[in-house]
Amino acid sequence: MNAGIRVFLKAFLPAPLLKTGQVGQDFIRKRYAKITSQRLVRRLERQPGSIFKKPPRAGYSRGINFYARRDLIDAIAKAIYDYKLYHGVYPKLMTPQRLNEKITWAKFFSELRVPESGDKLSTEKFIPPELEGAISCPTVVWRSAFFQLPNNGEVAAGDYYLKANHGSGFVKRLSYPLSDQDRSAAEECTKKWLESAYGLQHGEWWYSCFKKEIFLEESVCDEENSVAVMFHVFHGTVHMITACKKSRSGTVEKSLWLDSDFVPLPQCSEAPRLDISFAFETKRTLKHLASCIGSQFRYVRVDFLLDHAERPFLGELTFAPNNGLMCWPEQLDFWLGGKWILDDAVGSTHLGSKREISS
Repeated sequence: MNAGIRVFLKAFLPAPLLKTGQVGQDFIRKRYAKITSQRLVRRLERQPGSIFKKPPRAGYSRGINFYARRDLIDAIAKAIYDYKLYHGVYPKLMTPQRLNEKITWAKFFSELRVPESGDKLSTEKFIPPELEGAISCPTVVWRSAFFQLPNNGEVAAGDYYLKANHGSGFVKRLSYPLSDQDRSAAEECTKKWLESAYGLQHGEWWYSCFKKEIFLEESVCDEENSVAVMFHVFHGTVHMITACKKSRSGTVEKSLWLDSDFVPLPQCSEAPRLDISFAFETKRTLKHLASCIGSQFRYVRVDFLLDHAERPFLGELTFAPNNGLMCWPEQLDFWLGGKWILDDAVGSTHLGSKREISS
């Protein structure tokens, strides 16, 4: 354990607990995260011109506006604990520099449009007027607030993606007409999806700002495994691209990291490498679309799907990719973080100090 953390916790924990095994160490990490969260909130509340005293713009909200104070502290503490678990260090939330640190900060203190930012059925609202006709979302053929799926004959025969409009990972590929077995399995999933308060305890509050629904979306890909091309856009400029091939269940089978010119980066993801080849015009079109859509935000990941003719469809906009827990190589994490100028005066007013709790 970091010596500074041990000294800090000594005032809050009985001495015998500091000598315990893994269970005790986990308790200490959770306690440290909770104390750090409490200190962060108190410090920001007491600052002149505190962000807590500034209301968000109309049509926007922030984590600090969504959560009750106690729940806010708990959610920040959970984010700090998870960050340590995945990255091996605690996030420096008063002076964030890494991309993952800034994602963690932004979840609670930056504005997001609601309900559009979390509702996959509202993604099309992010398409700027100048791009109307140039890009669209895959067609939704059916939607419902209940877990039962439409009967055979109520939708045309073919391949679809069954999804929930909130959260991540709620996706299942279906082929109509459905067998009784496939229908039963799918409805078991949709029932769980609709009962889920996805991300609420982890700070992803924007998925809880609208009515939960399930929907059937036309498959735009001929292949059973679709390829998603995801653009990391900072202040309207694409700085990195991720391409991934997903299975029927939505899990990533292969992936590839690319620079803004579609050249593979030397850093490799853990998943098997994906071989892709797009036409020059496709690359130029995708990059233009991503830049235009992403220019509305300081940072966003803009995700596209391509059909067999490489025609793009807007999949979704992701404001906290991997919830800030993606294990980027350290150099890449810092480099991408440097492309994002945070709002709410973070960094520009030097909120950090020598007393800041860090790893």
